[in-house]
Amino acid sequence: MSCSGLLASDANEAPWTLAKDKQGIKVYTRKVEDIDFKEFKGVVTVKTSLASLVTLLCDTETLPDWMANCTRVDLLEQISECETYTYTLSKAPWPVSNRDSILHNVISQDRDTGLVTITQTGKPDHLEPKKNIIRVKQIESVWQFTPQPDGHVEVLYQALSDPSGALPAWLVNSAVVSQPYDTLLKLQKVIKQEKYQKATLVFITEPAADR
Repeated sequence: MSCSGLLASDANEAPWTLAKDKQGIKVYTRKVEDIDFKEFKGVVTVKTSLASLVTLLCDTETLPDWMANCTRVDLLEQISECETYTYTLSKAPWPVSNRDSILHNVISQDRDTGLVTITQTGKPDHLEPKKNIIRVKQIESVWQFTPQPDGHVEVLYQALSDPSGALPAWLVNSAVVSQPYDTLLKLQKVIKQEKYQKATLVFITEPAADR
């Protein structure tokens, strides 16, 4: 899977460097050519279903409970069961201005391997800018859920963004490890909730159920 825009191609960019390995979570970072901000990739394996993870990612009301640096998520437009537009607000400590972003979310699945991919692409012009909030103009992220034996799923969270405004690269890069780590750490706990464990989706196939 490749993602256009800011999300870098493995074939053309620097190799990943392991930045943190703790509690089953590995976080990698790398420098991307012509961009001051580092790209991150977080990986963890959880015992759950594909549908539970997709349901969790689509539950905009609870996203701020476990997504690091996220304080609000609104569903703007439901194109289909696999395509949406969402609004995300991220509060920043004074004197840094709050940021918001508009994401175009697309869910797909490889029917042969069971791999589920959720791409999230910034669409800053999809909604009028809000007063006193800086709109993030460039952001690309991807979630991938890869089925493993014995009911486990490998979760990959990868992202690269330019937060816009007058933020120094060193300040943004200082959080490039903690953001995916804290997010995946909370994901491990939240996914255990009954509403996610019992979730089923007609557009997601569970490979384990076919064996």
